[in-house]
Amino acid sequence: MTRRRGRRRRWVDWLSAMTVGFLLAALARLPERLSYALAGRAGILFWYGSSWRARIALANLAQALGPGADAARIRRIARKSFQSLMKVALDFARLPRVLRRDTLLERVDTTQLDERLAELAEAGEGELVFVSGHLGGIEVGGAVLAYRRRMVNVIARRVENPYLDAMARRGRQSRGLRIHPRRGGIKPLVKAVESGEDAALLIDQNQRKRGLFLPFFGRLASTDRSAAVLAMRRGVPRPVLVGFAIRQGPAFRFTMEFAPVIRPTQRELAERDLAGLTRRITAAMEEIILRHPEQYLWLHDRYKTRPPGEREEGGGSPG
Repeated sequence: MTRRRGRRRRWVDWLSAMTVGFLLAALARLPERLSYALAGRAGILFWYGSSWRARIALANLAQALGPGADAARIRRIARKSFQSLMKVALDFARLPRVLRRDTLLERVDTTQLDERLAELAEAGEGELVFVSGHLGGIEVGGAVLAYRRRMVNVIARRVENPYLDAMARRGRQSRGLRIHPRRGGIKPLVKAVESGEDAALLIDQNQRKRGLFLPFFGRLASTDRSAAVLAMRRGVPRPVLVGFAIRQGPAFRFTMEFAPVIRPTQRELAERDLAGLTRRITAAMEEIILRHPEQYLWLHDRYKTRPPGEREEGGGSPG
């Protein structure tokens, strides 16, 4: 029975992946504004079809915007964030065409990124630790970094469906990202950084194990320490660049938006204060997220893992 069930699951996974791939490819061939309008409609359907995710998004937004936030505004932003998620999937499908035509930098304003890179080059600082999260065009941001820096090392969370996982991996590798599996932790990124290469991490999701409990929009959340580990590896300070590809308008137009360069302080290095550096990185992320809340992934169960003594919350988290 187990073998038969496993065979049936593989067929379901394959069929699901083929369906997703076909739909994205079909949308990518439509006129750009029409395809993104349809992706936005799909986001609205997702909003109404997943009341559980909608509740998580509303609760997270209420936490982030504070007790004085208007309920109607919270609901409006949450709905737009579901639309934004579907547009990110479409970005993934449209990127190959943009790269083939070599028009990526015509569609993405990289002024702030170029300013930060020039500042670091003038200071003689080499390998970088890029930090981002699930805001704006996640796939586009990774492609731009790889385009500008030739190659960037990243850790990718495995998609449960192995066919979708392979699809995502192939697409990202074709854009110059060197993908490392989450299993094995950050060891491959440590090796890459120590050999003079760049690393990029998404650190805004719930960390089930070995997380640092730090405030995220005013509430303790289990937070990934990897960026701080890389920035202070072997006592060598490395600059951290926190940034996102923010969508401009309804379709494939973006601006790379970055916080000021973050560097480990002498005290943080001497005391190996991972929490202190991670807290500063998280605060920089929060500031940019609050400028564009409708483009953030609020449906993720960010506060699921609780500190010792607090019961873990229900709801789960997306892969």
